Amino acid sequence: MSRILAYTSPAIGHLFPMTPLLLELARRGHQVEVRTLPDQIEPLHGLGLEAEAIDERIATIEHRDFGAKNTLEALSASVDVFVRRAAIDAGDIAAAIATTSPDAVIVDFNSWGARAAAQAWGGPWAAFCPYTPPVTSRGAPPFGPGLPPLAGPLGRLRDGLLRPLVMGQLEKRFLPGINGILTANGVPAVTSADGFFRSAPLTLVATSEPFEYPHPDWAPDVRLIGALPWEPPPRYPHGSRNRVTRSSSSPRPPSTRPMKPWPAPPSKGWAASPTGLS
Repeated sequence: MSRILAYTSPAIGHLFPMTPLLLELARRGHQVEVRTLPDQIEPLHGLGLEAEAIDERIATIEHRDFGAKNTLEALSASVDVFVRRAAIDAGDIAAAIATTSPDAVIVDFNSWGARAAAQAWGGPWAAFCPYTPPVTSRGAPPFGPGLPPLAGPLGRLRDGLLRPLVMGQLEKRFLPGINGILTANGVPAVTSADGFFRSAPLTLVATSEPFEYPHPDWAPDVRLIGALPWEPPPRYPHGSRNRVTRSSSSPRPPSTRPMKPWPAPPSKGWAASPTGLS
């Protein structure tokens, strides 16, 4: 039996997809300890997993990309959040590693400082990504503009010209901050986004090729392990099941408000399970 430490960013949209993986590890006899959102500790205990809260300061650094005027501005806003959180989550996971003495560590893809600390630790570790990571692939267009795939010589020419332009702009905003975190943790600096995003010995991605473009150059360190659907049991209001909660992402912008319940279901027997926001 191994002791495995799992560390998430402050988003249930990252914890929930990771949960089936953690439950399977526990089912196979491993001792799983989780560091995640404070309000998810009790539910994880109910699943038989040991859990403690991440540093409360991390969740106070909130995303503001929803107010961006364009894609590049939105990406820059996200990078700023991840870098600022990294200054805290690096020390947070280092303390957890010192306390739990794990045999292996699983780190949220978005916890950039925790990734650096896991790399500096030197033991076996993996990154977990609940979405398609922004890693260069011969089978997909450049990350960012939302372009459809274009096969043949014309597609290779388009992607070859655009990829350095798009990623170059992102790397100008990304690399100084993250290299500061890496060097602060005794980890060598990187020269590209791929150099950081593929720094883990293994990255587990919660999707599979039937739902994704082919990525022939991702193996062996980036592995698509399939969708991992899991959510806590729905808690409907007493006497009513006709309620919908909407969200574009698990991090909640300050203006988000729950929808009012519908006066009547749109069809007999219809109900919607609410999703949490963090």
